[in-house]
This record gives sequence, C-alpha cells and structure tokens, in this order.
Amino acid sequence: MAKKNLGANRLISGYGPARWTAGGFKSLGIAASYGSYSASISRFISLNHRGFDYLGLQVYGEEEFSSDIRLERSRYCGVVPLFSADSGKAVGDLSVCGAYGEDIADIVSAIDGKVTVEFDPGLILTGNSSLTPPVYLECLRYIELFGEAAKARWTRFEVVNRQENRLRGMTDWNRYAARSLTDPGSALSFPNRFNALTTAHPEWLNLSAILKYAVQTATAPSVPAAARLRVSTKLRRLQPFVSGAGQARPEIPAIHASDPVPVKKLKESGRLIMGCKSAWQCAWRVDQALLFEEYVQYLCESALKSLGAGLSRNPRVGISGYRAPWTLSSLEPDAVAHLGSTTCIIDAKYKSHMYNGGAGEQGALDDSFRHDLHQVLAYSAFMPQGRHSRCAMLIYPASHFKVYRQAFHSGILSQTDIRLHLVGLPFNSSAINENVGQLRQLFRTMI
Repeated sequence: MAKKNLGANRLISGYGPARWTAGGFKSLGIAASYGSYSASISRFISLNHRGFDYLGLQVYGEEEFSSDIRLERSRYCGVVPLFSADSGKAVGDLSVCGAYGEDIADIVSAIDGKVTVEFDPGLILTGNSSLTPPVYLECLRYIELFGEAAKARWTRFEVVNRQENRLRGMTDWNRYAARSLTDPGSALSFPNRFNALTTAHPEWLNLSAILKYAVQTATAPSVPAAARLRVSTKLRRLQPFVSGAGQARPEIPAIHASDPVPVKKLKESGRLIMGCKSAWQCAWRVDQALLFEEYVQYLCESALKSLGAGLSRNPRVGISGYRAPWTLSSLEPDAVAHLGSTTCIIDAKYKSHMYNGGAGEQGALDDSFRHDLHQVLAYSAFMPQGRHSRCAMLIYPASHFKVYRQAFHSGILSQTDIRLHLVGLPFNSSAINENVGQLRQLFRTMI
C-alpha cells in the first residue's frame, strides 16, 4: 500500500489501513536504538493508547528495523492529540477522515442538531478543531473554576446603611434630627453609612447565578451520564452558592484588571457560557455508519416535507414471547416514509457497494448485499400493502446520484409485491440540495 504524505496534523483517510513512516517525523520522537525502532514505537503506542482506543484504531509496528507504523481504522472518524515518544508532550493531532472523502465537520454543521457527535474533554487538542464542543463541556469547566474561585474568598467593598448604637464618620445627622423629633426614645440609635468588605457583593452573586445555570445545563437529561456524574460529586460543596443565587438572572460578567486570577478565569468561562460557546478544543469522534444514517434521514425528511409527506425515524417493531439471550427484542429500520397510501422502508448502509463492482469482488459483495436485502425485506413484511406494492429503499454512499429499480413478486407464498430502489448518493455537504431534489423526484414516483 502507498505511504501517506502527512502534514503537521497526521491524517488517515480512505477505507483501508494506513502506514506511517514515523521516523520521518522528528516531532513524534521515534528514533532507532542500535538499528531497532521497536522500543521507541512501543513507547509511542503506549503514550497514545487512550486516543487510539477512543477512535478504535489498531496500531502496531510493521518490522523491528523499520520505522513504519500500521494503523487500521474502525467505524469511527474524528480527531485526537498525539504525544511524542521521547518527551511525552502533545505535539500534534491525529485526524481520521471519512472512508469515502466526506467532509464530516461541514455535514455536522449542515444538519446541526440531528447528528450524534461524542467529545472527550480528557483529550485536549493542540490545534483548533473543526467541530465546536457543546456548551455543557464549558459548564463543567465553569463548575471546576468556581470551586477554585470560592477558595480565594473574593471580597469587595459594599456601601451599608444601618441603624447602630454608636457614632461613625458618615452618620446621617439630618435623618437623625428628624427622627429624634418624632421619636425621642431613638436618641441613642444613629443612622450610619459606611463601607464594609463582603463576599456577597453583586458581582459574586451574578457568578453564582451563572453557576446555577451551568449546573442546570450540565445535569440535563441530554448530557452523557459520565458528565452528569462529575457534576453530582461537586454539587454538595457548591450547593450553598447555587441556593444563594435565588431567582437572579445571570448577566455577562465584566472583567476588571483588579480581579484575582481565579476570578478572571471564572469570568472568562462565564462569558463563553452566556454566549453559548466553549473554549474547549477536545477530541471528538463520530460513528461513520450512524452519521450516514442521520444524513440520509435528514435528506429524506427534507424531500418529503416539500411533498406534504412525513417520515418516521427509527420506528420499532416489537417482538413478544419467549426470547433466548441471543435473539432480538425488536426490529428497527432507519426510517419509514409515509406517502399517502404507500409506505416506504428506508435503510441506509455505510458500505462501498456503489464504489465497487469488479469481478474479483463480486462474491463478497453478493454476500453483503444479500444480508442487506433480507433485512429490508423483513422490515417490509410489517408494512401495509396499500393500493400499490410495498416500497423499500437501500441507500449507499456513491460518487454521484444513481438509482437501480428492482421488483419482487411472490405468487406462490402470498400475493405480495415489493418495489426495491437501490440508491447511491454523494455523502458530502455540497451535494445536499442536489440529493434532496433527486430524492423528491424519486418519492414522487411512489405516490
């Protein structure tokens, strides 16, 4: 296999395994000892095992006296930091791109809110990420910083008006004289005005209000359980500050030159939260098959909406009765299109069928397609026949939009007709509008 030409950020693209000539990258710290690279490569893999495991990469050295490293990709694409074998410091980022050249970050942005992207705040990137982490990660950081700022006991002067039984330099004599005339018994009570140091000043109360918002955001049901657990372990100590915020509405905090360092960091994080942003640049990953499924759902939903039709995402067909441990509890197609009296099962497959087709690959493709076909036909069996035959659609990534139509008719077992559409479509953000238009025309033929 040809060796990749890598830049400052190491890239893995394409469907097959990648090979690095790691000795050509001084920043990775891989060097020969008595002609052997095995010890240095082992240390490099050990230092980066968390990131490799996060992306599901299988990494190993090729030969003892070679600096080549072989990387076999899994179902994930994403970015993780890389650590040098000699210094142990982060020296760059490893990017695993889509198997078919898809622009992951642009796709996620185009169908924002409908894509499952995982982030790991424990793996901090050295450069800017193409994907911005969700705001709950910044809320986790704010909660950490609030604990540090609370230890500093930040105090400020506050003007206090109080009745006291002693004189001060700022006693309000006009008020005292007016009150003494109406109430001679209050002659020994003086209305004083003075400055006092306090931790309950307005700026700290505003930071406490932001803390309350951060806790609510970080404990929302949509936040991963591991992140919610991190909040719950700190909440007992910070609960007095959350309660002290009351119903105050949080505002963007102003940063002053005189603020203590922990408070400045806390305010900077608070300003990001109020702007629904995050300063984290952490590792992220996307399940490529799941991303393609969500991409297809988005395209079909957009195409059907313009036709006045509807789409059900991942509907479940329950299975009752006795189940062995290895049996299924339900069937779940990727989507079901409702086109009047016609129902169309849609199943997205992140496979290379539309890119292959050579004679040498036919056997493997036949077996894989047979599995896909049996699956979509099983889903179709639960759908009503309607006026027309049942419809099913298998969608694969492709270099350009293409459709192959097939018909299945069972005159022996049952009077059942199934029309199958094999669809290939470009898996990138620039082709979204074209894909939606082509799918709209295809759905029109099913009505």
